[in-house]
Amino acid sequence: MAPPRMAPEIVLSVNGFNGFIHRNRIEVLNIRQKEWKEMKHKLNINRTHHGIGLVNHVMYIFGGLNYDFETGPHYSSETYAFNPITMKWSEKCCMNEKRCYVSSTELGGQLYAIGYFNGNERLKSAEKYDPVANQWTFIPSMAIVRSDACCVTFHGKIYVIGGSVSYTHLRAHETSL
Repeated sequence: MAPPRMAPEIVLSVNGFNGFIHRNRIEVLNIRQKEWKEMKHKLNINRTHHGIGLVNHVMYIFGGLNYDFETGPHYSSETYAFNPITMKWSEKCCMNEKRCYVSSTELGGQLYAIGYFNGNERLKSAEKYDPVANQWTFIPSMAIVRSDACCVTFHGKIYVIGGSVSYTHLRAHETSL
């Protein structure tokens, strides 16, 4: 029997949308102290609807959307990493496709970006990121086009659950790997 899952000491709330603007705010919840604090070391790019993952204690943010009222929406393929030891952000290799409303998870030290909206349509393609090689590569696509899905890793498999196609919400799920 596996040992009980222990809660991590912190929870991160990364960027987001407050109804008017896309933000670059990162907040940290100290679970033991039950207190939220704003992190000083922000990514200087407003971003929402992005993927996020943690590999070897480094936090990665990839894809997403920033809306500029003068130029319109900017759909992103960019990847950024935050190193908690140096307390610095660094730009990494871009994904092969711009992905907004992307589902993300980690498996075996690699990050997965699954499904998305590219500004024109929702698609079913997926890619994985190898932090050691600093490279995104395509992996087999999902069976169903979707974005906004829940994506989790459990017992060595990736599960993609729900999501949407246009204004239709899906009840289907998929298992990969």
